[in-house]
Amino acid sequence: MKVFCIELNKEFDSKAEMFKELINNESNIISVKKAAIKESDSVSIFFESKQEAIKSLNFVKEGYVYPVINTTNFKDSHGDVHFPNIWNKSLKDKAKKIFYVLEHKLSIDNVIAFPNDVNAFVKTLSWKELGYDYEGDTQALIYEIAKDKIKIPKIKELFEEKTPFENSVRMRYITIKLAINSKDADMAKYKAIWDEKIDSVVNVDKDEEDGYFWAIEEASIEKEGSLCLFGSNSATPVIYEAVSNTSKHNTEPLNNTQTRRKIFIN
Repeated sequence: MKVFCIELNKEFDSKAEMFKELINNESNIISVKKAAIKESDSVSIFFESKQEAIKSLNFVKEGYVYPVINTTNFKDSHGDVHFPNIWNKSLKDKAKKIFYVLEHKLSIDNVIAFPNDVNAFVKTLSWKELGYDYEGDTQALIYEIAKDKIKIPKIKELFEEKTPFENSVRMRYITIKLAINSKDADMAKYKAIWDEKIDSVVNVDKDEEDGYFWAIEEASIEKEGSLCLFGSNSATPVIYEAVSNTSKHNTEPLNNTQTRRKIFIN
């Protein structure tokens, strides 16, 4: 069965051939990934929660919204998996320097909240606390923003209505490792990374089709996190102080031709 590799933009007759060429081009691919500023894709991967609602969280305060900007242990539509402690250095270096904007547009009209009003922090939560029917925990990058500091009236109105959204972080990768599921002795280093990390990745099976992912161990937040209809990581909701008991997260994978819509503000 033929397989297609996104990074190499090439079809292969077997996974073994694809893995060998990935390894041959590993340093170039990592260099490109590190050089790029990552944002949401135009295509996203979606998974629906079997939970009826996001549970109440003890850090949530009345009068605030809590966009979940990023979560770990989840394979996104870039083929990347972020792992715990990815933001440790970046948050320390960039506290009160991070915007919350609309669709990654850094312009006055698209600023939802300015840095002085964005309290960025990391919180370890169970997936079930976020409304996803997965076992285990995720480390979530969360913004705490007072509702009266929201600068775009339409967004404030939608937040009051507890409209479901996703979020996305503008970031630059610092530390990347290639994980490959192969018994080939020449790929033992990459298999060791796979074996070390695969059990914590909630939306990838050990025998999943791709057979590889990029493990991101450190990244830098680049100026902003964004409100989106669809982010490249779909496990990024906005948490409100009271959540409707009928809300659900999308969990069924969408057709790969599904495109992300824009949010238009009049």
